Amino acid sequence: MTIRVLHVLPDLAVGGGQQVVHDAIASGQRDQFEYQVAFIAPVDEMRQRFEAIGIKPIHVGGHNPAITTARLARLIRRSSADIVHVHSPVDRKYGHAAALMTGRPVVSHLHSPWDHRGTRIPEGARSPLRLLKQIKAGGRDWIERRVVENYISVSSAVSEFFADRGLGDVTLIDNGIDVSKFKSGPHATATARTAIGVDAPTVMSVARLADGKGHLDLIEALAGSTRHDWQLVLVGSGPLADDITALAADRGVDDRLHMLGSRDDVPEILPAADIWVLASSTEGLPISVMEAMAAARAIVCYHLPTLAEMLSDGSGILIPHEATALASTIDGLLGDEEKRVELGRAAATRSGRHYDARLMASSIEAVYRRTLEK
Repeated sequence: MTIRVLHVLPDLAVGGGQQVVHDAIASGQRDQFEYQVAFIAPVDEMRQRFEAIGIKPIHVGGHNPAITTARLARLIRRSSADIVHVHSPVDRKYGHAAALMTGRPVVSHLHSPWDHRGTRIPEGARSPLRLLKQIKAGGRDWIERRVVENYISVSSAVSEFFADRGLGDVTLIDNGIDVSKFKSGPHATATARTAIGVDAPTVMSVARLADGKGHLDLIEALAGSTRHDWQLVLVGSGPLADDITALAADRGVDDRLHMLGSRDDVPEILPAADIWVLASSTEGLPISVMEAMAAARAIVCYHLPTLAEMLSDGSGILIPHEATALASTIDGLLGDEEKRVELGRAAATRSGRHYDARLMASSIEAVYRRTLEK
């Protein structure tokens, strides 16, 4: 029997959750599972990637929540979906409501340690607004309890965060990527540096240019480094781009900053990095770190529980949340090629053992089977 699964996403922007869905579908058992993807906001940067694996994403966002929910419910019925799989606060709200309308079970993916339930009341809100938000939140939580059959957590840290929140069945499944796409070695490095126009020691970060991702700390580290021969390469787009360029100019390091924007060729350009850095203040189980691991890069991250879990076995360096710590760690690693190679090898080994998309896909599909057996 073919099991039909409808993934619901907030949008098709280039992001971790979207890539997880793409790779899970691409690596899944397509002879046993039939997949469809719906998205809410009209951002479709990853449309071509999905189409390349035989998926034609469908935009269901409307002018108001009622229209969006009705469109999604209609798609569930039309596609004869057996399971609705949701991934974020936005699509979770619509997916749960549409699943209730159509009588379909939901698998809810918990990508980060952030509780989506309960009431978010603005400070100083008046009593009528407080009451309205409490009523809405109570309704959303009631629907969730009715429709969600299984939760998937991306890390032990996320599982522990939700352990005492009464969610019921939570299955830990590591995110995964297509590790075969990632290369390392001198030839790969030379080719990558030619592709991005850098010919110097290189520190790279791949992340959305947004608050919480630590890009301003990276600029401060670039300016505070005792070495002046390395370049900072930022891959990604987002609302903080102007602030990043302005700070680089103010600190006098704009000539050493390369902002590449969003790229579809991350596996090809990653080998350009001598050091790969993530300075986020919060993360679930970031795909970008897995990619750097698969490419055998020396990885430096701010210390977070999920990253400590990922980068165990000597596969990365975790540091305090300080730009000065970033600068000193980068300076030390750039002067120690042997250590960089050692870190890269450990990262690649751990990547193959834990973060292969084929392992992720088979585990998720096992959850689908359990869901329909209930």
